[in-house]
Amino acid sequence: MPPALAQQHAVCALHPTQAATGVCSRCGGFVCQWCQGRGAYPTCPACRERTGEGQSFALSRDAWTVGELLSRSWDAFAANWLMLSLGMLLVTVVGWIISFGSQQLLASVMGKSLVAGVVGTLGVWLLQAVVQQPLTLGLASMAHAALMGRGADFGELLLHFGKIPKILALLLLTGLLAIAAMLPLIALLLLVRDAGPAVMVMVTFLAMLPLVWLLLPLYFAQYEIAFDDEVSATDAVKNAFAVGKGKRLALCGVSLLAGLVALVGLLALCVGVIASVAFAQVIAVALYLTLRNGTGLPAFRRHRQV
Repeated sequence: MPPALAQQHAVCALHPTQAATGVCSRCGGFVCQWCQGRGAYPTCPACRERTGEGQSFALSRDAWTVGELLSRSWDAFAANWLMLSLGMLLVTVVGWIISFGSQQLLASVMGKSLVAGVVGTLGVWLLQAVVQQPLTLGLASMAHAALMGRGADFGELLLHFGKIPKILALLLLTGLLAIAAMLPLIALLLLVRDAGPAVMVMVTFLAMLPLVWLLLPLYFAQYEIAFDDEVSATDAVKNAFAVGKGKRLALCGVSLLAGLVALVGLLALCVGVIASVAFAQVIAVALYLTLRNGTGLPAFRRHRQV
């Protein structure tokens, strides 16, 4: 059979549900349109991983549109929807179990003493940090792998439990930054405490807008921890602010769009809600990779591959 005819009937080695559109110039394996980055690469994702080719995301902070971002996010999700949805389902179930168990625990200890309540609250926070947060980072890693053309692997979910000390440090650091940023708001509320509940609510709402605007890039710090095995918690925060610098409006807009995607799945009588939330995660990671590309920050350093 002629090579061209054989290629028409072949499927991608990485994405078996996709028809092959070419062969890797390095290893000769069949590749689909997504693996080739829509024609941008002559090699397959595995060969690019070995040679270091194409490690940067296709879009950059100075050259992207919302349409391109959504298109690439959808392509990545469509090629990996089952694994991403299963990953989101596991993270959701674990989060629900922790949340339900935490409510029962706190309800039983709160009435005993203030110390028991504080200890119980700290225990819940620690449980979320050592169980739920590593899985959340794993889900982000699955989305990252899908966007980079490697294919989402369920094993990514379990790769970040060794980063628990770093995760705890990041949560403490971001918590302290949030508290420090809220101190002016607390002082303002003390000044207007006698003005009545309506005034306090209005002051809180108006003061929270610039606060959220200021701290919005902190959300990206978790991605720095997820995708770079050597970055420290402090550098993760610094890098997150560098990624968000001058791009907060775009961050707000795309984040609202991703939230709308997740909401659509919820409003559709919960049909496809897990898949829609997984797609929203892919959009969020794609935005982060886009805004990071062009900042001059170093490439991610990874020691383990799945």
